[in-house]
Amino acid sequence: MVVDLGDGVRAAFTTRAAGDLRVERGLVERWAAGPVVFGTQVHGAHVVVVEPGSTAVGQCDALVCARGVGIGVLVAAAPGQNGSGP
Repeated sequence: MVVDLGDGVRAAFTTRAAGDLRVERGLVERWAAGPVVFGTQVHGAHVVVVEPGSTAVGQCDALVCARGVGIGVLVAAAPGQNGSGP
């Protein structure tokens, strides 16, 4: 699903239908027409500013970026939802 959030801001939601996270990231980067940086969520309060040309940001809980920089967020369904568990 693709969402237009205004001038130059787009969002998309995907599934892991390809079964391989690297494949999914590649599909997202093709859609975004450029690299997409993902952080590793740690449930804290660390915010990372993603600069143009960044490829990795490590552990954080929020990403902030300038225009033209792609950022991504990975989420998972809670057990028992969407067939992910009992």
